[in-house]
Amino acid sequence: MRVSLIDDHALVRAGLEALVNGQPGWSVAWSGEDVDEYLAASTKSDVVVLDLSMPGRNGLDLLAEIKHRKPALPVLILSLHDEQHFAIRR
Repeated sequence: MRVSLIDDHALVRAGLEALVNGQPGWSVAWSGEDVDEYLAASTKSDVVVLDLSMPGRNGLDLLAEIKHRKPALPVLILSLHDEQHFAIRR
């Protein structure tokens, strides 16, 4: 399982990296805070873990771009915001 981590807090990313890398067969494919760098990297991952609130382009912008480019790629949203304000149920 290759995981991409996109969060603007280095401490959160470090913790998630430790969790992911501690699982047999799992690895961090990409980790960073810059939405445009992630998109430019063309990283091959099996899942994206994404923060919603980031400086510049936010997680919702990136989510739309990911779903446009790779509709089948699962994205897990991490946020302190209430899901009723951001989540769309289908």
